[in-house]
Amino acid sequence: MKSIYYIAIIAISVFLFGCQQNFDRIEVNNLLSDAENNNSSEKNSNSENNSENTKPAYGGTLNISMRIPKTLNPLINEDITVDNALKLVFEPLFKVDKTGKIIPNIAESYSFSNDILTIKIKDGLKWHNGTPITARDVVFSLNTIKAQGNKCLYYNALTNVSSFLENGNTITIKLSSPYYYSIYNMCFPVISADYYNGKTTLTSDVSMNPMGNGSFKFSSYQLARNLTLEKCEGINGAPYIDKVSIIITNDRQTDLYSFEQSITDVIHSDISEWGKYSAGKKINITEFDTNNFEFLGYNHKNPFLSNIAVRQAISCSIPSDEIVESIYLNHGIKSHIPINPNSWFYAKDILSPPEYNLSSAAEIIANTGYKKEQLTFSILVNSENKSRCEAASIIADRLNQIGLSVTVNRQPFDKFQSLISSDSFDMFLGGIKLSQTGELRPLLSTSAINSGINCFNYSSSQMDELISKVELSVSDDTFKTAQAELQKFIESQIPFTGICLKYSAVLTDSKVNGEKSPTMNNIYNNIQKWYINTENKLKEVN
Repeated sequence: MKSIYYIAIIAISVFLFGCQQNFDRIEVNNLLSDAENNNSSEKNSNSENNSENTKPAYGGTLNISMRIPKTLNPLINEDITVDNALKLVFEPLFKVDKTGKIIPNIAESYSFSNDILTIKIKDGLKWHNGTPITARDVVFSLNTIKAQGNKCLYYNALTNVSSFLENGNTITIKLSSPYYYSIYNMCFPVISADYYNGKTTLTSDVSMNPMGNGSFKFSSYQLARNLTLEKCEGINGAPYIDKVSIIITNDRQTDLYSFEQSITDVIHSDISEWGKYSAGKKINITEFDTNNFEFLGYNHKNPFLSNIAVRQAISCSIPSDEIVESIYLNHGIKSHIPINPNSWFYAKDILSPPEYNLSSAAEIIANTGYKKEQLTFSILVNSENKSRCEAASIIADRLNQIGLSVTVNRQPFDKFQSLISSDSFDMFLGGIKLSQTGELRPLLSTSAINSGINCFNYSSSQMDELISKVELSVSDDTFKTAQAELQKFIESQIPFTGICLKYSAVLTDSKVNGEKSPTMNNIYNNIQKWYINTENKLKEVN
């Protein structure tokens, strides 16, 4: 039986360690359930964004929530909700934009030369106390992460790193081996070497008195009650909003209740929660891409499903458009491979997604020479996930129309994961949280069958070689070229059939407007361009 394990998607410290923690450490069985992603109601009619009907205004207070912090130092903090709030105070070395591309932030540029990563720091950036941000601060931050070990939310910054040193305004990082994805691990928040030197413990006098470089600075903290931030001139400019009030909550349910009762103004939500607010609360909804990949998985130990022609016919029989529209209510983007079509390295010019065509699929099946009784399969699905159960029924119906005999095997989550782990399935409908960088070794490599999340028993030496080729890229151009070759091979081999990547959303009270641009890494991305309009007229921007 396959073991149950945790893995680190080392591609990017993503959605939330390194660039984003929520999606970095993943339990394999949870990847295939997501019972929380049940059907949602229609998208709120007050959907993002009403800013076109209002003018930017200075002033106001933004109310958000987090758990009780043990520290407000982002590199020794261990709580994700606190980390999200601290993104308002501390800026990262690099950011990742909506397309998954690395954007220098405190850094000015980066370059690879075999196993050396060189990062240059921007001149003229300052901390909230007016002192300059330097390469020394970056090295100090890396040493702080190193000292914290795997308790640090950004520990992936040290993945594949042998050593690092500063030289003027440059940091030179020696990698254990050439590895393109190392740059994605450099999305950690930078802290001041002078301010935090010798004070990186929970009991230090600055642990609860942070000094950063973001658009808001620390004002006050009342134990177990609230944290107050005030606007300032961060490295990316000053915001319209005057203050951020962060209330302390105990759990997710309290977060949801607080938003519903207008105690807080912002909440990060999946599609299962949007409908809760559609009737009684005016809200803005800003959707954004995620790495939540919905797919039909095949057990490649099955002698008939190991035939690529059978998988091709099945792929042509899945009505992805219908599923995305009717079940996920268009809260997702169709994709047949585990790469977001909006990604900067998606090879759209050479890919040919399968066309839904039952006649062609039936012809492919007929040409295999298999008899119908040989093509008897079941689709395993988590019975606690209504959306996937509905999708499985649709898929089974279409497959029965092309000459297969397919039933749906609905099982509670515990049984579902047991059957997956023991290879006791033909096909399953599931979901997985991928790295937004497209790092696919944990999913598709041969070695990942027993040590990753390759629960399909898929193995290909050519796939392994192409994955390695991507990892060894030393520039954006070579990476994109290698990615195109890998994506084309995935498309041709059909190790699984992708359906879509689901959207997530930031919900805000209708008074919170502006150019919101949330990403998987930071729901408060672009906070400088948010503004608040209330009945009490704030000072409008001329």
